[in-house]
Amino acid sequence: MPNIPPIFTTAGPTEWGSPPEWMSVHYLLAAERCPRSVALRYSRYTTIWKKQGYPEKPHVASLIGRIVHTSVERIASELAKKGYRSLSDLGAVQVLREMGGYSLVISRITEAALINLQDNPRLGRQRADLHAAVRTHAPLIREQVQVLLSRMTWKAMNASQRAITPNLGSFSTTRGALRPGLHFEAELRDATIKFRGIADSIEVGDSGCTITDFKTGAESENHEFQVRVYALLWQNDLELNPAGRPATKLTLSYPRADQNVAVPTESELADLSKELNSRSETVRKEIGTSLPKANLSIENCSRCEVRQLCAQYWTTARQKASAVPTLDASFDDIEIVLGTRRVETLWEAECSVSSVIQKGSRILVRVPASETLAQQCFISGQRVRLTDALVSARDADELPLVNITAATELFFLLV
Repeated sequence: MPNIPPIFTTAGPTEWGSPPEWMSVHYLLAAERCPRSVALRYSRYTTIWKKQGYPEKPHVASLIGRIVHTSVERIASELAKKGYRSLSDLGAVQVLREMGGYSLVISRITEAALINLQDNPRLGRQRADLHAAVRTHAPLIREQVQVLLSRMTWKAMNASQRAITPNLGSFSTTRGALRPGLHFEAELRDATIKFRGIADSIEVGDSGCTITDFKTGAESENHEFQVRVYALLWQNDLELNPAGRPATKLTLSYPRADQNVAVPTESELADLSKELNSRSETVRKEIGTSLPKANLSIENCSRCEVRQLCAQYWTTARQKASAVPTLDASFDDIEIVLGTRRVETLWEAECSVSSVIQKGSRILVRVPASETLAQQCFISGQRVRLTDALVSARDADELPLVNITAATELFFLLV
């Protein structure tokens, strides 16, 4: 048996995780979609690494979003510290030049984001491709940063107000009232219902505040729900907002335009608090069971980053329509049993589970010479799960061809 790194096996958690003490919108919505997925995602895997949770599968789009957010916050924060109200103020451009301009700011933040992924064992095979893909998107990142900043304005601060409260994004115990001015990555908490959230931007005024959340993807109803929750958390956060100032403006800032969200009334906030408390309790009970339920569906499973570990997904219960078609092929998640090796880059195999290939069918698996993991660990009789494999169209008298691409992840079932 070859020495297979634990991250490339389907071994389950060494210790199942418990529901979080503090609930968040992200966790709540994910757990309601599929409790099994969230339980697997946030459990402990000591054979893989020391951190809590299963290693994240980095995506170019999510990395770009983080880089855009951080760049906007870095530049706007520096402008606010210097007393400017927006990027259009006379002298603001000089501050940006002193920072090195957009390119240098974005470049440094990009490199820092990539460095943060260095200890992610899941990135091993695709590290170079991911780094190259993110760097090639620098023009798009710059454009989105410029657009978001061009729409941002805030109240002018006097000299005593320019000492912006330190970043409150970390889940720390040292917290204090936010002074009037602009604040980024502020963590809001409602201790009564044990709910938390990190708002991208909060501008505190004398009688209220504006909460803005930056979004680099498509619009979603969940975004409106999220920012309404932030309004509730802000009003009930006795540490950051001891005076109980209400949120007076809620904004979702997309690359194409800002979208204002209706500020909930007092009665709506009370109803939202009850709703969050009830939904949180339901999720805690479900996640707290010995084996949380797996809600199999096309939408849930296609976005699940730990589906390779879900035993129920790799059965006939999986919906056949889960494969994603291209022009002449389909991306699919396939479980195979390796047969004999024809040539260096081609194996015969038997299909065990697929959305486009019949169970028990003989297939061919193409393994690029650059795929050292497969080249070293493929042996006859080995059972392998391939996520996002490319199944090419073939003539009727030819065996189906399964291609391992840069997007494909390989996971070995250990007997």
